[in-house]
Amino acid sequence: MNRWLLIGLVACGGRPEPIAPLQNHGDSPQLLVEQAKRELASDWPLDYHRPFAQPEVVSHAAAAFLDACRAGDHPSCWYALWLGERTAAPKLVESNCLAGDQPSCRALPS
Repeated sequence: MNRWLLIGLVACGGRPEPIAPLQNHGDSPQLLVEQAKRELASDWPLDYHRPFAQPEVVSHAAAAFLDACRAGDHPSCWYALWLGERTAAPKLVESNCLAGDQPSCRALPS
């Protein structure tokens, strides 16, 4: 073993702790995400003409995704923003971006 590496390990107190991956904060946002998806499916039925029409605001689904977003699920913030929630969702997406979540940076409206 390299002498300087050994000295560095001893000086730093041994092995370094592994870095935890970026995680969503909150208790269990997955339940809220599933509820929001069910809400979206019930409020927004399949319509093959919809891609050619303007998107409608789906208030129940947007609110459900906003709840999941506040619980820490970043993709739910993007859904809430896309579904028309314009009060809290842009701020939450921006704060996620500033915290280092690259997909949230891409989801920011221009």
